[in-house]
Amino acid sequence: MMKKIFTLVAMGLVIAYSPSVIAQQDAAATPAATAADTSCKNKVQVTDLSGTEQGGGKNFDYFIQIKNVTDKNYLLDIKFDKFPESTRLYGPVQKDVKVKAKKTQTIRFGTGINNNVSVASITVQVDKDKPGKKPTISIVNCREKK
Repeated sequence: MMKKIFTLVAMGLVIAYSPSVIAQQDAAATPAATAADTSCKNKVQVTDLSGTEQGGGKNFDYFIQIKNVTDKNYLLDIKFDKFPESTRLYGPVQKDVKVKAKKTQTIRFGTGINNNVSVASITVQVDKDKPGKKPTISIVNCREKK
């Protein structure tokens, strides 16, 4: 089988290239796509997790505070797993939560009759999707908001 050879004329020089050499040069000249860094570590911190009493001590609103420790604005997702039925979450995931640079954002994530919502009773994790053995809040998918 005969290989095809391309001849290129540039500035008076005749250079012979095979198609495979041209393909290798094109691949080397094309910058590799870099995946966006969506980790939350060293970008945000959970500073508080609480249940606030709402009338008579039987109803509570649940809040989480997240602090952005960088100079950039971020969007992130908050996942909630294994919460008891006494806790009514607004959804299993709150997507695209905005946290401004060097600011703290308080996010209301549910209501209920459970008065034991705190960092002691709930696993709070960053950059992990798998829930713990007890109710779990996961901060994931941090991406810069441009």
